[in-house]
Amino acid sequence: MSGWTYNAPSGSPSDGPQITSIAVVFTAVALITVLLRVYVRGFMLKSVGADDWIIVATWIASCGFAVVTVIQTKWGLGLKKIDDLPQQNYYNFMLLQFMGAPFILGFKLSLLISYLRFMASGIWYKVTVGVAVACTLFHLSFLIAQINLCTPVRKQWDLSITHGSCLKGVPMYTTMASITIVFDVVV
Repeated sequence: MSGWTYNAPSGSPSDGPQITSIAVVFTAVALITVLLRVYVRGFMLKSVGADDWIIVATWIASCGFAVVTVIQTKWGLGLKKIDDLPQQNYYNFMLLQFMGAPFILGFKLSLLISYLRFMASGIWYKVTVGVAVACTLFHLSFLIAQINLCTPVRKQWDLSITHGSCLKGVPMYTTMASITIVFDVVV
């Protein structure tokens, strides 16, 4: 589809519309799920816990992330050829990339804390708390590593900075994605 991405050459193929559709549909489905959870826990069972508040806060944050994702498609996310990404879009495109890690963590923490409701104190309780701490530390370290990929930090999104250096992003992101998947399976 042409014309989706700002400043892109005419006819540049982009998955931006599909990414946008997926973001909107899944965010709406998640809202319905969260509202049903809050209704059941708050009004039927009258037992709202920390995990419920975390999932509500995480949905709000993930809604913000969905908006950022849609905006990022307008700046180049979804372009099928990297050469079609206009230089003038690079700044906005790269600046928006840091939003994901905290939202992924929120969903995991909500699940882990909800597990604690069903466990008496003992080994599995401690293991669950340990996984929650490890998850939190990993996602925090991922965010810090992602932000500090370049020196100076601004070099990641500001092409006018010619001094400094950057680590290779693909190996770091691949490693982080792999560890995230391991935590997904553990949780």
